[in-house]
Formats: sequence, C-alpha cells, structure tokens
Amino acid sequence: MPDVLFVTVLYTSQSTQPASETNSVVTFTVTSSRIQKHYSTLVECMDPEFGLLDRLLATSVLTERQMEEVNAENTTSRKNEAILGYLLRWEERLLDRFLKVLSETSQTHVARCLTEGQCNL
Repeated sequence: MPDVLFVTVLYTSQSTQPASETNSVVTFTVTSSRIQKHYSTLVECMDPEFGLLDRLLATSVLTERQMEEVNAENTTSRKNEAILGYLLRWEERLLDRFLKVLSETSQTHVARCLTEGQCNL
C-alpha cells in the first residue's frame, strides 16, 4: 500500500463548525482506518469491471484521466489498488458516492466492509 498522510481535524466545543460537519469528518476518518485495516481484502474482493468503473466516471467520482490510469493496470488487483489509492485521498462527498456506486453494482458486501467493518468476504 502506498504511503499516505492522514490529517484529522478535531473540533472542540468552541468550534464554529456545525455538528453535521463535525460528524462527517469523524465518519471519513473511521472509514479511512477501515480501508487501511481491510486493504488486502478489499483489493481481492472488489470487482472493478461490470459497471463499477463506468458508474464511478458517470457519477464524477473518478475523472476521465483517473479512469484511464485504472484501466491501464493489467490485473484486477492492480486496478483495485489504484481505486483504493484514490479513495484514500478523496473528499468525503466522493466517498459517499463511491459507497452508493458499490451498492448499485451489486457490491454491497464491499460497502459493508467499509462502513460497518464486516469484511467476511
């Protein structure tokens, strides 16, 4: 897995940020740690073909250039590593779209691994 720098912003009780923004930051931090924890399982179990990549492009989760980079990889595992590499750097709104796309492409088991930590894949 590539080296990734994680920056977590913690809001205090004097924060001017709305509670919804505070909750969303915490959610993304937990999800990022689950990606790291279950990285190998996700690389092996995600299916980038059969609609996932097309939906990620259609929902603007991936750019055309990112899609080309993923498609340039010659194995499923490498494609998944590329997608997860982007996932670790995405803004939360894109992460939410990614989870929705997983469900839309019959990969709810992968979405559950990320959201609930249930990775019995």
